[in-house]
Amino acid sequence: MKSNRIWRVILPALFFAGLLLVTRSELALGQKDMPKPDVEPELQAQILRDNTVGYIIYMHEKANLAPAYDLNWEMRGEYVVKALQDTAKSSQADIVKYLDEQNVDYQTFWIDNIIIVNSSNHHTFNGLMNFSEIESLKARRTLDVINPRIEVVPESVLAIEPNISHVLAPNVWEMGITGSGIVVANIDTGVRSTHDAL
Repeated sequence: MKSNRIWRVILPALFFAGLLLVTRSELALGQKDMPKPDVEPELQAQILRDNTVGYIIYMHEKANLAPAYDLNWEMRGEYVVKALQDTAKSSQADIVKYLDEQNVDYQTFWIDNIIIVNSSNHHTFNGLMNFSEIESLKARRTLDVINPRIEVVPESVLAIEPNISHVLAPNVWEMGITGSGIVVANIDTGVRSTHDAL
């Protein structure tokens, strides 16, 4: 009778101890198998030449913007901004803390969920390999201004382009409406048409 009681206590204890060991080993395996961020070959080459080079950290997490499609225009804009900011803040939090501890000069961006590191060292860069939140590390880009080609343009129009006829502009001109004195212009810094918000 006494031995039955002992086994009733020992068997569940052994079961839970075994379960705990299996769970711990699965966690350890999960950490070992954690994917490392992709490092762009160009950045690898830059770091070998100069370990103080800057780079861009791209985060895995992307904001869920699908609910915005059911909102009116103003609410949609507010929702998208808040979703992008919240996603960036939460997914970048541990990396920002780490970079602060390393005294690294950086800037966070919420629209594309990236962090631009202005300068760091090998130790800091290698430490970033342990963050599962990071999708990739890429070299910073410097875009050059393209100088315009200067061409001599004749003072008068040589012919009416086909698109002008297509929109029936000659019919409007015949009515005396020429657009004289009206300026139509556009200026923009550029748009990434593949951005999720668009």
